[in-house]
Amino acid sequence: MAPPRTPARTMNTKTDRSTELNPDSTGALRAVPMLPGMQDFLPEASEGARAVYEAAISFLAESGFQRVDTPVLEDSELFVRKGGGELTGLLYTFNDPGGNRVSLRPEFTSSVIRLFIESGGNGLPLRWCYGGPVFRYDRHGGQCRQFTQVGAEIIGAEGVGVDADLIAKALLGLGRMGVNRAVARIGHIQAFSRIFMAFELSDSSRRFVAGNLGRLKRGQTDAEQLSARASEAGLVGANGDQPEPHTGPGPQDLLAELERMLSTGAQGPVGRRTPGEILARLQQKSTQPRDPGELARALDVASKLVRLEGSPDETVKAARALAIEAGASSDVLAPLEELIQALRESGVSNGELVVDMGLARGMAYYTGPIFDLSASQTHSTLGGGGRYDGLVQTLGGPDTATLGFAYDMESVASAAGLN
Repeated sequence: MAPPRTPARTMNTKTDRSTELNPDSTGALRAVPMLPGMQDFLPEASEGARAVYEAAISFLAESGFQRVDTPVLEDSELFVRKGGGELTGLLYTFNDPGGNRVSLRPEFTSSVIRLFIESGGNGLPLRWCYGGPVFRYDRHGGQCRQFTQVGAEIIGAEGVGVDADLIAKALLGLGRMGVNRAVARIGHIQAFSRIFMAFELSDSSRRFVAGNLGRLKRGQTDAEQLSARASEAGLVGANGDQPEPHTGPGPQDLLAELERMLSTGAQGPVGRRTPGEILARLQQKSTQPRDPGELARALDVASKLVRLEGSPDETVKAARALAIEAGASSDVLAPLEELIQALRESGVSNGELVVDMGLARGMAYYTGPIFDLSASQTHSTLGGGGRYDGLVQTLGGPDTATLGFAYDMESVASAAGLN
């Protein structure tokens, strides 16, 4: 879920170092300090944190979510499967006395899905909520390493209406906890991916573009620098004149993929094309040599796209124009537009929505809408979530639609003026 923000509390953020317990000049032992990245709460702050926590749990219960509890300690593989390398570096991992490789939970979603799988997965759809401490190691010491999440998962429900209802409830919950003028910053992985289907890129090149979206958004790099890095990494010819060899699927693979899309009703990158047009396009993309210049063009479009954010109508209009210029179809942003319309039907106003085309985190994990929650006019994240339909299968269960979100309770309490 969304990364934690540093609350305005007595948090120890000094650099990690061992503390010597040698006696001082009087012979007394020195006080043992609080660990870096941890925090204490004095009575007033503790009461405020407890109040906002209970308000969040009560709101979710009133909204039809049933409370579940999971262990603080889990098999490390559970989190590695879910988050891959991105999450692994944040884990508090060690061997327990029995020799098991275990980790303190860095979030709840993996544990909740494990519980769903082990309980048999009956009675879908399930609406579960949870709350408690989570742990993420921050090597830079700027954020809390223990913080509190309250969140919800919907397991076994599909459709844009379900997505919109969850986002609307997440916003409403912030209001119930005393956060005024909360905002949801929304994006859509499917819409974003469809734009880049307009480019003839290898899988490795697509991953390269996706993996650098955050750095482009933050201004830490630009399209020219990334193109140079791609050449150095061998993604394209050093002089830009050698096309990548064809390693695409054969005709049977293409037919199988087409049948899968049609049988599941998946839209993906197909838009409104006929089955014949879809197959012809897939065959063309699998057989023609890829122009190395495509990666440079894709990076240029990505650098422009991630800077687009603002009101829904204006941002979608600008993104569509950019996508069409790149060669995408005019309906490429349909998934995002459908989400915006469903949110309006769920009672979410334009003033509570920001479309952020640079919100493309977790493209290997999320499969549909993604959103961050914040107080109006700030980028301080109070929580977030999205749809991740492949997670149950990744963790060893049946193919099951899943979405959810979590609040960072310390940040929420701070935004509500309670700590």
